[in-house]
Amino acid sequence: MPTTTTIPFIEMRKFYHQEIHCPFCGKDPERDMRDGGEFAPCEHTLLMSHSEFWIYLSDRAEKSLSANGISAERNDGDVMFTKPDDEDLDYDDVFAAIEADEAVGFHRIVGPPAMESTWIAFAPVSE
Repeated sequence: MPTTTTIPFIEMRKFYHQEIHCPFCGKDPERDMRDGGEFAPCEHTLLMSHSEFWIYLSDRAEKSLSANGISAERNDGDVMFTKPDDEDLDYDDVFAAIEADEAVGFHRIVGPPAMESTWIAFAPVSE
């Protein structure tokens, strides 16, 4: 039986430029973005975030956040997170509150001068 845990993220500092494919179906959800298109998540995609904004948050991830006391408010394509007892939530707070069976995430870290990060996470779909 799978264990529900928070998402472990693999840090990619040297090979941050590598394309990320879903480990469950092989789809590259960012492929269309590289050609000026939209992010195209597969059914396994939980989230995609940039250091400045959120690109995608799945319904599954949003339900898990809600169950852990964090509400997600969507506004003009971005997502703002709030918790009744905490004014400021950082990425780590949000990621720690998303629980999924056998999830895996990738954290791409671009060093100076850009100093940017992106996160993308996947989890199998429970039947």
